[in-house]
Amino acid sequence: MSRHILILIIMLSGLIIGQVTSSSIQTDREWKEYTSVQKIELISLSNYLYENKLYDQAILSFFQYIYRYPGDSLEPLAYYYIGRCYEESFQPQLAIEYYEKIRTNSLTDTKLNQLAEYRSGISEILINNDTEVYDLTVGEIDPYLLTLRGLVEFRAMRWSDARQSFQAAEASFNDTYYSKLPSCIGN
Repeated sequence: MSRHILILIIMLSGLIIGQVTSSSIQTDREWKEYTSVQKIELISLSNYLYENKLYDQAILSFFQYIYRYPGDSLEPLAYYYIGRCYEESFQPQLAIEYYEKIRTNSLTDTKLNQLAEYRSGISEILINNDTEVYDLTVGEIDPYLLTLRGLVEFRAMRWSDARQSFQAAEASFNDTYYSKLPSCIGN
């Protein structure tokens, strides 16, 4: 009789352990689904705040994302939007810091890296840091960077240098729309 009880106890313990293991796996699966939904909701909230020009709240939301999901593939993009929020909040020096985080990250997408470079140049212009813009644009053929250089030259009233930068940018854009516009600087 005790042998039957022992076998019964072993079978019941096996069932209980199996249920605990399967419920543990199910809980893990449900938790991963829950956290992925939270991640998507946080991204959506951050984008909503940014697009509705609630920059201070958007900055907090993007920082929350970076804190909750460190090393995530969207982290550089969160840094970009933090920089944009600072730029839109008239804090270009802080914006530059976050654009630099993108530019120094070797894992960052090259297009995002290029975009951070453009925005960094714009922020440097906003704080009148012309030497940084010159350093950024020296020897460049990128039309956006040439335009930034032209803006700095224009602000410094070096008309011929500004015109040369703008014309080089126009040629790089290769779009006749800009060529047809009336010139404000004489030929």
